[in-house]
Amino acid sequence: MASSFMPLIEAIEGDQPRRRTGAKKPDGEQTEGMVHLPEVEKALEAGRAAFENVSKAFLAGRAIDRMALSQHYQALLAQQAADFAAERLAAEEREADYEDAASAAGDEVWDKDAAVEAALVRAVTAESMRDTAKATLSEAIHKHELDRVRVTAENEALQRDLAALMEEVTSLKATIDAMSGLRTENAVLTEKTATQSDQIAQVQALLRECETRHERDRSAWEAELANERERSSKREADLLAWLGKQNRSIDDASVA
Repeated sequence: MASSFMPLIEAIEGDQPRRRTGAKKPDGEQTEGMVHLPEVEKALEAGRAAFENVSKAFLAGRAIDRMALSQHYQALLAQQAADFAAERLAAEEREADYEDAASAAGDEVWDKDAAVEAALVRAVTAESMRDTAKATLSEAIHKHELDRVRVTAENEALQRDLAALMEEVTSLKATIDAMSGLRTENAVLTEKTATQSDQIAQVQALLRECETRHERDRSAWEAELANERERSSKREADLLAWLGKQNRSIDDASVA
């Protein structure tokens, strides 16, 4: 029977949505999706629960339908068998009565035979009705089987979609773990940067202090140098004046 339903199964599966690939999203989209991971897991749990409830309800409904159809079929067969047996018994009784009466009244034999034939026709009609009911029941069972095949195909498609979603969630969790490792490394680097920033600030303060001291010392040296130049100029002027005086004394002595 399964082979006869393969075209229907293929048609149903053809109507199903394409399976979502497990391709990774860009890092930006994965980072935005990481915030909603608990909601995704809750949605998955809710989807699983809903799927289990639908499966249980479908199986329960299927069992109830099959039981109801079986009971209806058995009751119909029993009723038709009882009617047929009653009709045949009545026909046989009438035939016996006709045969008993035929010995007394031969003219009534043909009428009795017609009544027997009518009873047999009714019995055949009842049997035909029973066959029609069996055909109707078989058609209902066939339709129920088609529904079962369709639901099974939809169930398999849902299982595939759920598997693809679980793969996507697994990939997302791996990305989150990798991002957590990067976040830890970033924290370590941030701490090192803060320490180096403090050290750089200390070095810069030391450089400013050295520059201030150097400017102060340079100003003092320049002032001292200016004073020394002034004293040298004064000594030079004094020396020149003394030399001039000595030269004049020598000249005066020579003249005398």
